[in-house]
Amino acid sequence: MAVVQNTLIGSSRGKVGGTVFTKQFGKNVLKSKPLSVANPNTDKQKDQRVSLTKTVALYRSISAVVNQTFKSQAVGMSAFNAFTSKAKLNAFAYTGNGLPVFKPESLLISKGTISPTQATGKEITIPAKSVTVTFATTLSDASQKATDKAVIGLYSEESGLIRAEVTGAMRSSGTATAVFDNVDLSTDDYYVYLAFLASDGAKASDSVCYNDATIEE
Repeated sequence: MAVVQNTLIGSSRGKVGGTVFTKQFGKNVLKSKPLSVANPNTDKQKDQRVSLTKTVALYRSISAVVNQTFKSQAVGMSAFNAFTSKAKLNAFAYTGNGLPVFKPESLLISKGTISPTQATGKEITIPAKSVTVTFATTLSDASQKATDKAVIGLYSEESGLIRAEVTGAMRSSGTATAVFDNVDLSTDDYYVYLAFLASDGAKASDSVCYNDATIEE
């Protein structure tokens, strides 16, 4: 692959001989055209396809949040690519039989350089369809700020549904609540995620996952 930029070529797409012009991040990219396309239906190929399908579905459900919480990771790539790359690497156990096992506790809904924060308490309230997480207000290091905004995520192991929200609550408040409509909180086991996003949106923390949330009627 080569990046080709000059005034004679301009914006180019299509095939020329054994090469293909495409656009990537606003640049002309020249790739060699494969002589044939191999698509073996091996178990390893199935592993990759299944994990990619699952990861894309997760992204689509929380893309509004991921586009913010993976922004700092999107260097030379999109937030989508950064998210899917981390998810495929960390959040699946590849058994080699074409049926990779998804590990929600290892999924990152946020990735960055702000030090992660452990929750001190969490609560799922069924009637309000809300998830409340409490956390320390003290700063562990210079990467954390009192004005960082809490990010809460929720994954249903039973349905495979995931939701996430950048809340309006700052780290200094010590608590944050997210409301997730169209979610039946009475029947599922859930994984809860906590992360923080800088007030200017430039940085984020890695998310921390919990699967022992307290459910109240």
